[in-house]
Amino acid sequence: MIKITSDFESGNGKNIKKIGENYFQLETVGEGSSYAGYFCFKVINKDRQDINCRVDVILDRDIEYTEFDRQGFLNSQPPLWFNIDGVWQKTFDYQRGDLILHINLTIPAEKTVLITSMAPLFYSEFTKELKEHLSKNIIGRYYEIGNSFEGRPIVLVSIGNLEAQRHILVISGLHGIEFPGIWAAKGIIDFLLSESSEAKEIRERFIVDIIPYGNPDGTVKGRPRTNAQGIDIHREANPLKEHVAPEVRAIWNWIEKYPPFLYINLHGWSACEKGTEPFEGALRPGIHFYRKWGLENKVKECDMSLTEYANPISRYDKIVEFGISYGAEPDNLLELLAQRYGTISYCYEPNMRTGPLSCQEKGIKVLKGLLKPFL
Repeated sequence: MIKITSDFESGNGKNIKKIGENYFQLETVGEGSSYAGYFCFKVINKDRQDINCRVDVILDRDIEYTEFDRQGFLNSQPPLWFNIDGVWQKTFDYQRGDLILHINLTIPAEKTVLITSMAPLFYSEFTKELKEHLSKNIIGRYYEIGNSFEGRPIVLVSIGNLEAQRHILVISGLHGIEFPGIWAAKGIIDFLLSESSEAKEIRERFIVDIIPYGNPDGTVKGRPRTNAQGIDIHREANPLKEHVAPEVRAIWNWIEKYPPFLYINLHGWSACEKGTEPFEGALRPGIHFYRKWGLENKVKECDMSLTEYANPISRYDKIVEFGISYGAEPDNLLELLAQRYGTISYCYEPNMRTGPLSCQEKGIKVLKGLLKPFL
């Protein structure tokens, strides 16, 4: 007997139907045509023998898609991820149709298999691990700097010399299910807590503040873009606006105490054109934001070293500038920090295609690349 559910942390799937024997259908829960591709569900086999089954995953039918969206979906070939007994594996063994995936699975006897488009790093597990580990660690410090709309702690890990004057801020998970960025933040935390000589030098000279889950409710509820209030806190981060998300207030309260000279905003990507390298990308505020701070040359150095270390050019021909080669987002935290403090700010999108470990490694490369001009 097979059962399918998305009712668990970071699950995403609705209108689950049984079409035939061991044949099921479900829709994604999207938030706009660009944020409709994430799904995460479990297939439970209670029998004492392996069962072959088919699941059709349909992109959210409540969303209107353009022809560009449809062609982009058809031409994209990301892996699917499945987890059995805590081990992540990937597969390309599925077929694509018009906004639909046809997935054939063999579910081992008496096992539960989690199937998803992006391997989650579960909020409840990772924040518990951080709290327990850092309670015994003299290098890093664990803080809960506020609560989400639904009351979940917003966790911040601070690593570095308390006497250092310069803060670096790293935030991932503002779009709650963009797990490549969250895995990248984990990589940065693990690296900075290590005995690496490079990590020791960074710890001695800077304080690195990492918020792995900037949108805990979105992560837990499997929301692709917004928090529990329906606010895109990545793009609506202005603390002076009338309606400010509690997550945004908590982040700004920390920033006002410890303004960063460098901000790294980690997102995530899963798509890949057939036969090409994975899409990745780096974006930052336009160079004009830094003129009054006299930082244009330093930003250009950061562009060069980021490209050298992380090679973010497989999605774009170059590092993208908000308001110049990309649409302006005036309430985006990157632009707000650049305006208010002259913070050198970058958004980086690792790709899940090669797995959680590669995303962790990419997070480390991004940190090293952006710090090279300051070491």
